[in-house]
Amino acid sequence: SMAAGGVRLELVPGTGKQVLTRYRARRHDIFMGQWGADYLDPLEVLQETSVDFYAAMRGFYRQYRANAIRDGAPAPLSIPDMDMDEAEGWE
Repeated sequence: SMAAGGVRLELVPGTGKQVLTRYRARRHDIFMGQWGADYLDPLEVLQETSVDFYAAMRGFYRQYRANAIRDGAPAPLSIPDMDMDEAEGWE
C-alpha cells in the first residue's frame, strides 16, 4: 500500500469551479481530472443522433431559408379560423 511506503494520500473531490480555482492557483500537489471539448460539434451530434441525417439537414435548411425570407422576423402563428356558428356542439 502507499502508506507502507510512507506516502499519504487524500482524495478531495470538488465541483468544476472549485477544482479549476485550485488548479489555476497551483494550490495542489497533483491533479486528476478529465478534459473535454469546449463545445460539441453540431454536425457530428446530428449525424450520431438523427434517424435520417439528410432529412434533418433539409429541415434545418428550410427553417434557415424561411427565417432569411422573413428577414429575421418571428414566424407568424398559425391559428385556425373557426366560425363558432358552424362548430359542432354549439347551440
